[in-house]
Amino acid sequence: MRYRRILMVVACMCLLSSCATTAVADKVNVNTVTNGGVKFSPIAHARTIELLDFIAIYPNLSTETQKTVFTEVTQALANNQNGLKLRIQKGAMLTLPKSEMRNTIAAQPLLQSLLDSDELNESDTSLVMLLLFFTLDHNNQVTNARDEAKKNVVLKLKNKALLQKLNDLKNIEKTMIERNAKTNSNP
Repeated sequence: MRYRRILMVVACMCLLSSCATTAVADKVNVNTVTNGGVKFSPIAHARTIELLDFIAIYPNLSTETQKTVFTEVTQALANNQNGLKLRIQKGAMLTLPKSEMRNTIAAQPLLQSLLDSDELNESDTSLVMLLLFFTLDHNNQVTNARDEAKKNVVLKLKNKALLQKLNDLKNIEKTMIERNAKTNSNP
């Protein structure tokens, strides 16, 4: 009996120790997967956070303030054409829905040029890609709406022409009935 108890205690301890080492190994693997081997720069993320704050605040500004901020960013960008933060801000101002300066057609090449450059860190790249996808989607929706409006105009014109033909046919039929009535009444 004693041997069985001792054997059971030793077996339980072996099983528990193997579970504990597996859990530690799983934690190491989770951390490796979460970080993906990518080294993060707190300064780069700080710039992205500043840009996100700007994007959150800008649409809520008054029209005059938005125009002033856009003018200031454009002038600063004219003085420093390599200003990455300024270029992203301008792209955001041209993209955001509530922006008075919204021009998604002008925003598209600006955002694309930012993505094509090697200047962006990973978080900025994600932000610019999001703005570009939003811009492309908006441009596609505008194009589709314009095409649908053209189709509606063409359909209305066709409908009007068909109604005219129908009225002409009704008039011809009415005239034929009147002629038949006259020829039948004049024997």
